[in-house]
Amino acid sequence: MRCSSPSTRAAAVAALCRTGGDKTPPGPPVTERDPSGFRMLEAVCGHGHGWNLWVEWPDGAVCRPCMAAFLDLSSGLILSYRVDRAASAWAVRLALGDLIEIHGIPKACWFAGGAGFASAWLAGGVPAHHRVKIRDEEPVGMLDRLGVGIYWTSPGDGRAAPDERAFRHVASSIARHPVLHGAGAGEAQGHPRRVVPLDDFLSVLVSEIGIHNSRAGRAMQKRSGLV
Repeated sequence: MRCSSPSTRAAAVAALCRTGGDKTPPGPPVTERDPSGFRMLEAVCGHGHGWNLWVEWPDGAVCRPCMAAFLDLSSGLILSYRVDRAASAWAVRLALGDLIEIHGIPKACWFAGGAGFASAWLAGGVPAHHRVKIRDEEPVGMLDRLGVGIYWTSPGDGRAAPDERAFRHVASSIARHPVLHGAGAGEAQGHPRRVVPLDDFLSVLVSEIGIHNSRAGRAMQKRSGLV
């Protein structure tokens, strides 16, 4: 029996001890994501990510920033992103606009969660787990007008979001960056040890996303046999 999460593995071991190997039902097969079936911009994933850092905004407010981003599933490149105080529908629209203006219109888009991605502005007329009821007078969303297929990952399941690995790498690099040392939110809610200016955070973010994209680009070239 092959399982992924610790809780599932523990339950499998308990069942194995109770019933024996012959009577223990097999678990789901191990699955791996294979991006080779996609081409560039054929499929993207929209993702909202909250950074665990205390940042001071230009108006003097201190809070943890959020990012709305779009990632290409074939290459792992972070194609566009916007930073705001929340992954709001407005931030998602701006990130989508950057994606279309710079790279083009994708054919399909997976949304990894967040009510901002399920707003009527983007996905109007399409059922979503954030909007179970669709009104007759609801306008058609931007993505539907552009002919982009909309799909939803399972809410609350990090394994169902194909872009979690990319953001985990970027978040880990930012958390260890010397410019942001001591600004981690951690468990001290409302009691920051250090607050960094927004411009410092953005400069580090741009740098780390550039490093991630350069690595993802080289990996894509290796898979394609170009290097």
